[in-house]
Amino acid sequence: MKRLNVYFFLIVLAFILVSCGGNEEPAPTITAVPPTVVAPTNVPTAVASDQRAELTATTWAWVRLIDQAAGASDVSEPQNYTVAFQPDGALQVRADCNNAAGSFNTAGDSLTIALGPVTLAACPPGSRSDQFLALLAVAAKYQIGNGQLRIDLAADGGSLFFIPADAVVVMPTAVLSSPTPLPATAVPPTSAPSQPGSGVDTGPRHYAMGTYAAPYYTIAAGDTLYSIGLRFGLSTQQLIAANPAAANGIIAGQTLVIPGAGVPVQPIEPPVNTAYERVNFDAGSIVATRSGVITNAQPAGYVLRALAGQTMEIATSSSGEPLQILVQGPGGALPVNGENGQINNNTWLSIPTTGDYYVTIQPLTTPENPSLAFTITFVIQ
Repeated sequence: MKRLNVYFFLIVLAFILVSCGGNEEPAPTITAVPPTVVAPTNVPTAVASDQRAELTATTWAWVRLIDQAAGASDVSEPQNYTVAFQPDGALQVRADCNNAAGSFNTAGDSLTIALGPVTLAACPPGSRSDQFLALLAVAAKYQIGNGQLRIDLAADGGSLFFIPADAVVVMPTAVLSSPTPLPATAVPPTSAPSQPGSGVDTGPRHYAMGTYAAPYYTIAAGDTLYSIGLRFGLSTQQLIAANPAAANGIIAGQTLVIPGAGVPVQPIEPPVNTAYERVNFDAGSIVATRSGVITNAQPAGYVLRALAGQTMEIATSSSGEPLQILVQGPGGALPVNGENGQINNNTWLSIPTTGDYYVTIQPLTTPENPSLAFTITFVIQ
């Protein structure tokens, strides 16, 4: 009996030792710390916002199209092709004799335009109303710089160029006492503008592609006083102050004085008037072709008689420089339809009045070679 009690005592003692064995501390509890989220800092929201503000700050006038397939063409009446972007995303478009409403969206430099209701007036021949609306509908990107707006089209279709509508100088219709596309010689002012600009030529740029021999600038097709001012660091008012006749409009071939260039102003040599060759058709023929040479950028001219209701077609091909075709009739200058201002031109116009029509061929820029050969074909039917 005593032996059983001893055994029981030893078993209880062993159980107590096992239960209390070890002084090991419990493993520490690990608390997870969530990672710190850092917001990206390279989102150019301020830049995009500033550009959108510039886009909506003015009404824009269309002055030029660069088409990847057909090349560049200038808009003869920019004041008739305008677009106004409203801060709320609404859009107002004037397309010659038609008007349209719509909406637009921007994201960075991306631009999408959705046109809504459009009036359906029949614009006169030569209008670019339908073309303007179609091009706006495929806008893809935009960029504003030097006071000009550029809209790039989808699928590398080309680019539209705009300037503020209030900077467009409306060209008057020239009525000439003798047939010549050149304007009267500009008379240099007797005193410089009160606040002349830098007068420094920054080189050819969009819509200011004329030639410069200080202090005289020869205007190229598509130039405006606004774009010329951008090229030389001058305002439109400063240019007009130095060239008062420019207040009535400017045309290609005209010479302007650039004030502030630090070069003494000399009298401008009067331009050489264009000599017009009479074109007669062979008996029974409606086609006549001539070959000619433009020397030292002086325009070439032809005169033809046509009857009211007939159509005159004029095609030219030069030896390497773009040419512009100008037509004047008994009532003054006439709009020319088709491809113009290219190395190869194909144009046409409807004859409104029976009489003589003067056709002038002139280079858009001063040719590299002083002698520029060309051919011209007339069709009257």
